[in-house]
Amino acid sequence: MLAKTLACAMLMIWATDAAAGSVRCNVVCADGKACKTSDRPALLKTSVSLNDCESPSRKVDVGCADVLYYSRHIIQFARVCTNGLIAKALKDPDSQCSFIECLMPLPPKPAPAGHPIGSDDQSSTSSGAKAGLPFDTILAPQGALRLSATGASARTTGKFSIWDAKSPRLVVAVAIEGGQATLPPAAISPQSAYRYKWEAGSQVLEGTFLTASASARAEVEEDVRASAGGAAMSDEQRQWRWVYMLAGQGYAWDAMQTTMALQRGQEVQP
Repeated sequence: MLAKTLACAMLMIWATDAAAGSVRCNVVCADGKACKTSDRPALLKTSVSLNDCESPSRKVDVGCADVLYYSRHIIQFARVCTNGLIAKALKDPDSQCSFIECLMPLPPKPAPAGHPIGSDDQSSTSSGAKAGLPFDTILAPQGALRLSATGASARTTGKFSIWDAKSPRLVVAVAIEGGQATLPPAAISPQSAYRYKWEAGSQVLEGTFLTASASARAEVEEDVRASAGGAAMSDEQRQWRWVYMLAGQGYAWDAMQTTMALQRGQEVQP
């Protein structure tokens, strides 16, 4: 069910943005205080996703709002206060991808002829990465890690296997049940390289990923606190700051997973 919900959510967001052809962003009140945008009749009580952030008529009427958007596949952060235009705060916004799709890895860049490396990291074009499975560098999970993939295996059963990327050693193999695989705590280690295969129904997905150091999560958490500048943050604002910091420090897959959880209304504790 979770995988089906995830797939539907991603498809809905992509379809909306493709039809609108406009800049998508997320707006949340700053410093844990009330705020209001000109297109809403009441004060914002929760974050709001906007499909046309570049509209010249949209401004912040009350308080200050934190705006998250994408430019050149990099998440950006802007603060807009009373009478400020959201469109004016956007710097080279990306209208070619949605708020979530912008976190997906870019295609590899071709290397010059004769260069020993033919392309970027293989994870950038793996079938697993394109289906929402780990890619590039991720934070080592603190507990169990639940994975799901979009596509043909949304509700099927199968097997998910992970190997050490530098040897044939099998690290862990778990069952895929209802389109979801759960890695037990400590199944994967910090500062390690892995390759995997997702086999469910007719869908076979492969990819590679790295895990960050054990202290990486604490460093990002500290950056979230420091970014507040001593001001109080609401729980929701802290969660979106978590997304911003994750993406800004290169943890695109973690940022994407957190974004999708927040879009589904799930609370995320950084």
